[in-house]
Amino acid sequence: MIFIAGYPYISERHRRVFDFFKNKDDLIFILPEVWKMKGGKVVMKAKERGGLKIISAKTRFFHSNYPMIKGHLKGWMPATKKILKKMARQGDILYSVSEPNLLVTYLNAKIAKKIGLKHVFFTWQNIPYKNRLSGLKLKLIEWLIRKNISLSDGVICGNSKALDVIKPYLPDGFPSLVNPVSGMDTERFKSGIYSDLISRHGLKEKKVVLFVGAIDRRKGILKLVDAFLG
Repeated sequence: MIFIAGYPYISERHRRVFDFFKNKDDLIFILPEVWKMKGGKVVMKAKERGGLKIISAKTRFFHSNYPMIKGHLKGWMPATKKILKKMARQGDILYSVSEPNLLVTYLNAKIAKKIGLKHVFFTWQNIPYKNRLSGLKLKLIEWLIRKNISLSDGVICGNSKALDVIKPYLPDGFPSLVNPVSGMDTERFKSGIYSDLISRHGLKEKKVVLFVGAIDRRKGILKLVDAFLG
């Protein structure tokens, strides 16, 4: 049995990748029962679809702007331990869809270790930690990364650059896989499909920059805007 814990899969579009999974009975999603914006507005609820089993649980951490802890407990569900102790068996897998530099990953990994489960974590961090952190904060984060790796049995990387970033921390032979968290809709995104987007918006002969992600300073998009304006 594979237990998948992490807020990204509360989104139905992310779970569509499992429509191609043959043995859906072997999957159990442990997801926040609701997901809220910073202001407290509920934007998503955990709903079953496509024959995938979902167990919803409460979480109090919905973003990365909390005092002191920041995003370290984003999506953490205290009931995870109780759910796994009741349903999991030794040798099952707990897949934490969270970064190795977060406490939520550590808490899940410790639970898995105690129950006798295999633990796998996810990362799509494509900027080396040493390029964005320094001093004591870097040392603490690197300690946590290595601790999570020592408690885990594999890592899934959202892209090849993420694998390059995590690789210096991995012991030789540590199992790794490069695969986007939500997969890719090959019917919608493929070469040769015509789009009138450029002409429709009068962008012919102009430079077009596509950005997909949260409009947030930590994503770097505002630096890009400043660069163009400057």
